[in-house]
Amino acid sequence: MRCLASLERPSPDLSLPVIRVVAVAPGVVKTALWLDNQEKMKLVGEATEEWATPEMVARVMVELVEKDEYEGGTVLEVGKRGQTRRVQVHMDPGPSGGEYTPLNQLEESRDIWRRLIQDGAVSA
Repeated sequence: MRCLASLERPSPDLSLPVIRVVAVAPGVVKTALWLDNQEKMKLVGEATEEWATPEMVARVMVELVEKDEYEGGTVLEVGKRGQTRRVQVHMDPGPSGGEYTPLNQLEESRDIWRRLIQDGAVSA
């Protein structure tokens, strides 16, 4: 996605349209994809009041397109309660506790990784 950021500033001599390429990186969103799947719910717990809603994610999508402060190549993470965080290009620490719901930090997710490594499906 970031390699397309330059489409927002095409060379004037080529007469190309201006295209803004941005992205939303949602965390756990309150949809049937999660709520109707008991196995997935075991991974993330029952605190659904903390989750972002589809409306929150949609609002961030519209902001990315409409606001000039978000140039091409911007990635916004949408976490708990619709909180947003700009994802950095290099050395981004990733989501972390507090206002975000990082699935990779849940103990159940760690167990899945351990099993995959033990089964030889992935390498440590």
